[in-house]
Amino acid sequence: MVKKLLSLFVFLIAFSGYCFDNISLTGPATGPTGDWGIDVFMTTTDGINYTLANHTFVSGELKFRKNSDWNFAYGYATAPGFPSGTGTTPGTNIAVTAGTYNVTFNINTLAYSFTAGVPQFPVISLYGTSTANSDVMLSTTNGIDYLIKSVTFTAGNVKFRRNGNWTQNWGASAFPSGTGVQNGQDIPMPGGTYNITFNFNTGAYGFTPTSVAMIGVGGPSGSWDVDAPMTTTDAIHYTINNVTIAGGMMKIRDNGTWAVQFGAAGAAGSNAFPTGFAVQNGSDMATLAGTYNITFNRTTFEYSFQNALGVSSASKKVFSVAPNPANENWTITSDGAIGKVSVYDVTGKLVKSQASDQNTMTIDASDLSKGIYFAKVISGSANATLKLIRE
Repeated sequence: MVKKLLSLFVFLIAFSGYCFDNISLTGPATGPTGDWGIDVFMTTTDGINYTLANHTFVSGELKFRKNSDWNFAYGYATAPGFPSGTGTTPGTNIAVTAGTYNVTFNINTLAYSFTAGVPQFPVISLYGTSTANSDVMLSTTNGIDYLIKSVTFTAGNVKFRRNGNWTQNWGASAFPSGTGVQNGQDIPMPGGTYNITFNFNTGAYGFTPTSVAMIGVGGPSGSWDVDAPMTTTDAIHYTINNVTIAGGMMKIRDNGTWAVQFGAAGAAGSNAFPTGFAVQNGSDMATLAGTYNITFNRTTFEYSFQNALGVSSASKKVFSVAPNPANENWTITSDGAIGKVSVYDVTGKLVKSQASDQNTMTIDASDLSKGIYFAKVISGSANATLKLIRE
């Protein structure tokens, strides 16, 4: 009997070591739904030192308390009381500045501290047939205003949702902007590339066509420091019309930054001109001097430079070049008399110019460095740009 009592006594002592007091924070500052009497509990491993990691507070007041009991509520003893201090009962309410903090509290000394933490905000994403039924994550710095840029959608529908599941989701019938409601209907998506905003508190959302511009000495601005914005009506087809360019190197980019950019698939200047396809994060693209109507398809990355001066296109006459690549010379042939051929390097610099009244013209390549060149051929009212390769 004595042995059993001793065993029970030892068990109770051991068990009591793990029955720690609860320490919590309570008050309006504990969060958007915080209030006096609503506890946010801290954790402990020794019953003395308590912690709360990466909790986001709003501006307001709070106190610590033990076992959810107002008889053991702790405010600060000596001003200012934030971001650290020593608690006392009942003490003065601790005024907290909004932010994300790691909080510590010592139950023996009543010392506490609030130090900067890493925000742990709700994860908001877009999901639907327009995102191939996968989550596209938005970013936030405050847990309220969410943003993502340069997202390309297919035609279909999307919704906003939290933490990658449907427990909390927002939808509405309006596009490109509206106010999402909990478990609302799918948002119709016509397709295109957009910058998207979402407000976690109100459900307000907006889809704005991504800004697309050309930049570089070979573009409409003639500078690597100035963007030449293109316009769109559908977030797919972008245009800029009747612009004169000096020729040279350029790129296309989103939102006035280099985060999303488009260029040549190969080496600088290896792109086709006046039409072709760019690639994301490609190298600089070469252009030739002229006045153009320029188009760019943000979905397929196809671009086109069409002469804007009413000159007949190359389709009115047929031009060819051979051999190509060449190491001695190129012979350009037309079904009509060739008036003039101007050869440019990939920087847009004129390196050769010849006139003729014949259907063929031979261009000496032997004195040129190996690389890619562009020949602008003029034949009467027709013109064409041919890509030349010197090997």
